[in-house]
Amino acid sequence: MTIRTKKIDITPDKTLFPKIGQTGYTVAQALSELIDNSIDARDGSVNLDIKVDKKKGYILIADDGAGMDEEVAANSIKLGSSRKKEGDLGQFGIGLKAACMSLGKKFTLETSPKNHDEEFVLIFDEDDFVSTGNWKEFELQIKKGADKNKSFTRIKIEKLKIKFYGTFFEVLKRHLSERFTPFIANGEVVIKINGEKVKAEPSEIFSDSKRDFSIKLSNGETITGWTGILKVGSVERSGFNLYRYKRLIRVHEKLGYVYHPSKMAITGEIHMDPLPVTINKREFETENEYYIEFFEKFCEYLKPILAEVQKRHQEEKIKDLPREIKETLKDNILKALNETEELKELAFPGADTKKRSENNEGELDDQEQRKSPENEVAVVENEPEETKDRTPKQTQPNRVRFMTIAGHRYRFDYDWGSLEESIAKEAYLDKERNTIMVILNTHYHILKVLPKPDIFYHVIFLTEGIVEVFLRENNISLEKVVGLRDKLTQQLADIMAEDVATDDAKKDSQILGAQTYLLNPERTDVSLTENERLVLEQRLEGGKTYQEIANELHVSRQRVEQLFRTGLNKINRIDKLESVEEAEEKGIDTSKIITENINSVIESTARNYSIKIADLLGNRRQADLILPRHTVMYLLRKELNLSFPKIAEVMGKRDHTTIMYAHNKMKKLIENSDSAKK
Repeated sequence: MTIRTKKIDITPDKTLFPKIGQTGYTVAQALSELIDNSIDARDGSVNLDIKVDKKKGYILIADDGAGMDEEVAANSIKLGSSRKKEGDLGQFGIGLKAACMSLGKKFTLETSPKNHDEEFVLIFDEDDFVSTGNWKEFELQIKKGADKNKSFTRIKIEKLKIKFYGTFFEVLKRHLSERFTPFIANGEVVIKINGEKVKAEPSEIFSDSKRDFSIKLSNGETITGWTGILKVGSVERSGFNLYRYKRLIRVHEKLGYVYHPSKMAITGEIHMDPLPVTINKREFETENEYYIEFFEKFCEYLKPILAEVQKRHQEEKIKDLPREIKETLKDNILKALNETEELKELAFPGADTKKRSENNEGELDDQEQRKSPENEVAVVENEPEETKDRTPKQTQPNRVRFMTIAGHRYRFDYDWGSLEESIAKEAYLDKERNTIMVILNTHYHILKVLPKPDIFYHVIFLTEGIVEVFLRENNISLEKVVGLRDKLTQQLADIMAEDVATDDAKKDSQILGAQTYLLNPERTDVSLTENERLVLEQRLEGGKTYQEIANELHVSRQRVEQLFRTGLNKINRIDKLESVEEAEEKGIDTSKIITENINSVIESTARNYSIKIADLLGNRRQADLILPRHTVMYLLRKELNLSFPKIAEVMGKRDHTTIMYAHNKMKKLIENSDSAKK
């Protein structure tokens, strides 16, 4: 066998340069890379100005650091080239290029070192480089006449790829504050965004809660930090800031515990200098053996800290709504979301609502990925039963609520937590845990004058929090919060009115009034009030015969039958079924009989409730239409055994879950009435 060798050119394809910008950086993460370079170049301290011009479409980052000489400037455009040492924030030779290319398709770098009269300029344009550029002949401009007493570096990014949204600047300032608070607080860097200083915002903790720790690894290296309990808990500010050489790698990381509102006050800093980070400096290398060793030791250290945090949370937690009311409220909020067109559009942006059923799965993990009912923003589902325990249990399955936002599906829940007094709630979306969470503030100032938080408090701030998440995830200004909140609240009020109307029908006074009417043997008219009809229906649907009802109410069987047939126009199921069977034997189309029966239920119900059929089948949400509609839905299921989708079609193409809801409400109403009698 002979072997021959051949020299090959492994110069990378020109498209590699723009591809490095496809790193998934946020704007704050990309700017942080450039700020890292400025901090590395500081001589004592550094002033850094960031200008974002939305109209002209550029971002300018300028510092008064040490600047670059000709060699360093030339190497700064090379992929992987870096003269930085261990301990510097930027050390991989990728950050500047990746950050600039993630923000825009063109960037210009201008720099000059101190005691030097030359300025060096590099211009990279993605389109020009890909079409005509050459790795070996990139141009570096050298300008004479620079001020020797000044040093600087300026980077201007154009042809922006980013989108601006309503809270862009607020979010950017907050993120940069979180990342560089140690440098800002020590006076090592001053950062301005469009002339406004980014302020250091150290966390305020209970003085007696701070615990310093030091964890020694088997390789002799040590990781240090501290943990504490926030005076005012926060979803966004809880967790640990993970630093490497004072540069924030992970912000508010829920490290060593599973997040829950009861743990929203835990905070701290961990300085993990000995542990390696990924090339984009956004993550630690979690598969590294020393990271795993640290994580295991830190989890053990954290156990008593978590116990203390949860104990404090339990002591100050306000008494919540009764569980049944809270669960019903969450269900009704989901129903209201499905009725609010503006939020439907934010759930499925750009989608044709008529085609949503073809592809409506949320972006969940394998265990939670389910198909949503057609056109539904929100759904309630039962969690799968555990397969490990085969012992039968007489327990209700756990019900899980899901919302779809911007095409992605997330769990939904809410709870109480300790926040700043001026904040009513915090709403956030945790994509790692596929959860939308609203935290109501136990310290909100209005609660000082309320004996306890009523359902109005829950409704207003829950709906507002949900709308905020919808808008944020669709990059829409929060200026629309109030308008959308009011629309969602109105839909919720209409749905809750149905509950009120149905619950009112159970009052003892109504039952008593109907019984008084029936016990009057001299009364000959058959016109019934709503309450009287309800009592009769309860007894019939409870499985009682005419004779049993007559015996119970001390009236004749004929009287009860007359009232049912004339007052309610109830369908005699045996007669109808026999008619269908006879028709089938004779080869007659039974669909005609079923249609007649459906029409009979609708017409008689409309007549006896003194409403129009158009109103009964329409979309108006008046309180006096709720019970008639529920009655029709229930009877169509009970008397004719129609499927829920078929009833939904009959009732003006409503959603089938609405029919299920109405049927269950009426069935429960009847069961409760029977239980009360026993």
